[in-house]
Amino acid sequence: MDLEARLKQLEERLGRLEEAAAQQVIGGPGRIVQGSLFQLTDADGKVLAELKREHNSVALELRDDQQKSRASLSASKYGAMLTLDRLDCPGTVHLAVDDKGHQRMLFHNKSKPVFSLDTTAGILGMLMCDAQHRPRISLGFDLNGHPHINLLGVNSQPRVSIATPDDETFLLSFLDSKSKPRVCLAVQDDGDANMHLWNRDCLRSVVLSATDNMQGLTVCDAEVVPRLRVLLDKEGQPGIFLANEEGKIRVGLYSDDAHHGLRVFDSHGKGRISVTIDTDENPWITLSDADQETRVKICLMPDDSGNISLYHKGGKTRLNLSTFKGSPCLLITDENSKPRAMLTLGSEQAAFALLDEFGNPTFEAP
Repeated sequence: MDLEARLKQLEERLGRLEEAAAQQVIGGPGRIVQGSLFQLTDADGKVLAELKREHNSVALELRDDQQKSRASLSASKYGAMLTLDRLDCPGTVHLAVDDKGHQRMLFHNKSKPVFSLDTTAGILGMLMCDAQHRPRISLGFDLNGHPHINLLGVNSQPRVSIATPDDETFLLSFLDSKSKPRVCLAVQDDGDANMHLWNRDCLRSVVLSATDNMQGLTVCDAEVVPRLRVLLDKEGQPGIFLANEEGKIRVGLYSDDAHHGLRVFDSHGKGRISVTIDTDENPWITLSDADQETRVKICLMPDDSGNISLYHKGGKTRLNLSTFKGSPCLLITDENSKPRAMLTLGSEQAAFALLDEFGNPTFEAP
């Protein structure tokens, strides 16, 4: 055999030996190699990839030609994580899922968090940090799938919140340094708008409302009972109402097309006293019974003459006392409101008369 053939035969044997050696390293056909560390190196011996097992977890690490870690994948019974690194900032991006199926994505800058995106119980949430790596903005959904946005203070406590607690309401809330709501703006799908002011104990104190029927202001006491209401109805007529400790209206100031005045209500919400001025500028005081029927009226007429009327059930006048040009007159009526007796006092003499049911005198004096 010549030399050239001999060399060719040796090369073929050497190739088969190298292939066999490689198969022995990786296990060979049908064989399993066990170990806690496996490395992939280049021709110069630099480690490009490393697969290792430690502390009940398995991790795969990929390195660049500078031997710096650029990506890693780890898995354990608690979940799995993928980390993507860059040269000047290790831990730039983390993708993780835990044993309960919660997913998370983290972005870091100089090993400090700047952004996170995660799901908990199927709810998506996002967090963004400022230059000092403090959380300042959070976005997400509640358990019912309604979205919300929170602006956080330097202590990472919510200070401004935008939310939709249901499918018909949009809320904008401002919170104090203890995350207690102090101002809340709400808009309904039907166009109704409200602004709520809360005290330091998170009790509603003031409410501003605007609806199709009215605009108003409500002020509550320390027990969150409405005590003062200022209203303007859809006709543009204003009213001010004062309530007791049970929230029942007891005093009302109002102004409409016919009257301007004050009403006092009993504990059952029924108007009992009314002080008004009518369109002719005449002042009136009206007293009503528990059934809100007028029983007493006191008024001052345009000629400055006074008038007092007493009423029976059904609004029937039974007694009237008036003055005309300084002369008082007392008129007594029957159950049908017909005059039956009259007493007048003039500047020089008094007069008294009894009348029948038709108004004819049956007795006169003098």
